[in-house]
Amino acid sequence: MELQDYSRAIMRSWYVLLLSAVAGAVIGAVYLSSAPVVYEATARLVIAANDPLEIPDAASGATYAASMASTAAAVVRSSVVLEPAARALGDTVTAAELAEHVSTATQTGTGLLTVTVSASDPDVAVAMAAAVSDATRLTVPSTVGGTNAAGAPTLRIEVLSAPATPGAPVSPDAKGVMVVAILMGVAVGLAIAIARYATDRRLRTADDATEAGAIVLGTVPHGSRSLMDAGLHDDAVTIAYQSLRTTVLSLLPESGGSVMLAPLTSGRHDAGVVASLAVSLARGGKRTLLIDLDPDADLAGRLWGMHPQAGALEVLAGAIKGPRAVAETPVAALWVMAAGHSDESAGDLLARPALGALLRWAVGRYDAVVVNAPALATRPDAVTVSSSMDCVIVTATLGHDTSPDLAARLRGLAAVNAKVDGVLAVHARPGMLARTVAATRRRRVEPPPLVVDDPVDTTPLFEHEPVDELPASTSQEVGERA
Repeated sequence: MELQDYSRAIMRSWYVLLLSAVAGAVIGAVYLSSAPVVYEATARLVIAANDPLEIPDAASGATYAASMASTAAAVVRSSVVLEPAARALGDTVTAAELAEHVSTATQTGTGLLTVTVSASDPDVAVAMAAAVSDATRLTVPSTVGGTNAAGAPTLRIEVLSAPATPGAPVSPDAKGVMVVAILMGVAVGLAIAIARYATDRRLRTADDATEAGAIVLGTVPHGSRSLMDAGLHDDAVTIAYQSLRTTVLSLLPESGGSVMLAPLTSGRHDAGVVASLAVSLARGGKRTLLIDLDPDADLAGRLWGMHPQAGALEVLAGAIKGPRAVAETPVAALWVMAAGHSDESAGDLLARPALGALLRWAVGRYDAVVVNAPALATRPDAVTVSSSMDCVIVTATLGHDTSPDLAARLRGLAAVNAKVDGVLAVHARPGMLARTVAATRRRRVEPPPLVVDDPVDTTPLFEHEPVDELPASTSQEVGERA
């Protein structure tokens, strides 16, 4: 992994790092609340020669006292000192127990002696330190160094500073514990983020789709505008679909053709993407028919609030004629054929030759035909439909679909000789379609009427239908909208 990969891993899993840091802080706080509290009280003593007579005697006495400091420090932690100190404390603690709380330290070349006593209570620590320092002052000179000619001890010990009540415990170190706990949490979160990045096969950018062997035709950003306003604003969403429209028209025959958009996996954005392309084509002056072949999508109902009506499945089943399944949309020059319902299997209906007849009729009737197909990963119907299309586009949702899935579906299409013109990368954003539907419905007053050429015509489904003009009623309406 390169440096940019680490930065991407951190950016994609920043919440993991945050949660790990919080978890580390919580663990640190729990430790602080349960760890024993320790206070320390310190007394400083000095060891000196006892009454030197002259300066040379004083100098040699200081040297002698400094050399005896380490010996005196050892005696402090012995029963010679601790037993009198324990008696001074009222026998609330034994000499052996007191030894566990006492520590000593000396400074090299000096007679300074530091006695430190630790306890869970600050007052107890002070009392112990005072008792030990007094016992040291009284017993150590007669024990260490012997006596002089006058029979007095050669050393004397004075208290330089008496123990003071500690204001805060020395253990645990709250700041140090919290810093270490948070850093350990961040380290764990960083390891998790890197591991997730290394094992995450989801498509994140258009380049990921290219690495999977796909030709990326474009990237569609998320947006929350109404489909009714598509093409009216030069924002990123509109420009992206205008670019996609240009690409699609370049792939279709000059006389018009059909383009199928099949999502890699089913999702909430699929209907909005297909409908947005159809709206863009209509806004670009193309008489466009949007055919929904996915009965689970209910594209017309979700986007334009149309009541349940006959659609493409009924046409393929031979129940109705093609024109009877076409309805107006609020967008000028855009018509929709809902998926409809049938007692027969959708997969069986899409495999019939009637699908090719339906598409030929639609291509002859409209400038562009946009087909919403079922998801490739969940249903095989899209593979069946793709063989009848002039242009096939697979939509992959970034952040949701995976690179192995994309490569596998492309291989599956190639295995049945289905031409795939490219992949459309779609940025995912929850709630986009819901806001789009709500905004579209606010622009509607009533459900759109069906466009029927001849209610009593009994000719075959697709024969004798005009191929170079629209029904008079719809042509007049398109002229009025223009």
